[in-house]
Amino acid sequence: MRLGAITAAEWASAMAATRAEQAERELQRRLFSAAPPIVSEDCTYAGIAIRTHDDRGRLDSDTVSALRTLPNMNRLNYARVRLKRCAHCGRRFIGDWSRRGCSKACVDAIQAAKLAAVTIGRALAKKAKSAFPHKPPFSVTRQVRCDECRKPIAGRERDRRHNYCSAACRQTAYRMRRAG
Repeated sequence: MRLGAITAAEWASAMAATRAEQAERELQRRLFSAAPPIVSEDCTYAGIAIRTHDDRGRLDSDTVSALRTLPNMNRLNYARVRLKRCAHCGRRFIGDWSRRGCSKACVDAIQAAKLAAVTIGRALAKKAKSAFPHKPPFSVTRQVRCDECRKPIAGRERDRRHNYCSAACRQTAYRMRRAG
């Protein structure tokens, strides 16, 4: 049986793939909603020394094998896990490479600070724009003129080496250049 342009088997396989993607997204959402493990300042977690093998915080293979023995640590995708420092409070934690905060409160504080910075930036831009209401936009202040007769050319920006208002001006300029 055909359903439009695809067969029923193709539709069923597409739906199975969609369900698998949804399950993966739900797993990632649950992992991000749970607080990541906090590492002490001497770089230990549950008695395991946390070591990294590069400057980006990737965990050492010995560290990963030791962490996998702990309960609830097998759920982490160790290809994405890093030893990180919280952008808000500065505590060290083991978490996904894209995570910036060690807890829900820190993540909320980071997002609030980012939103405040954007809001302040918009307010400053609006204030600067209102400070000079009489100044027209850049494209109006700098009018493009014909290279030959100097008449203004409407609706054009200078994007080439030469700008002419008509074919006659272009031909005149060519003849002048050719004559030397």
